[in-house]
Amino acid sequence: MKRLYEQLGNRASAIWTLFGNCGMPLDMSDKQKTTQAKNAAQARDARLKAALKANMSRRKAQARARASDTDEKAQTGD
Repeated sequence: MKRLYEQLGNRASAIWTLFGNCGMPLDMSDKQKTTQAKNAAQARDARLKAALKANMSRRKAQARARASDTDEKAQTGD
């Protein structure tokens, strides 16, 4: 290794700088980014779930209203 360093001189430190982090664990900022992305995805899922629930309840209410209208029309003969 020392021989290689002697051959490369100052260029060895530049190469080590470029490839020195290969296989190393992520630093704190990368971990924060991944957790923030997970939190954003979870928040999006929660919003979509709430919107779906509201939409389904609205559709059920519409279906009940239509069903009661047809029942009233059948009873009155209109």
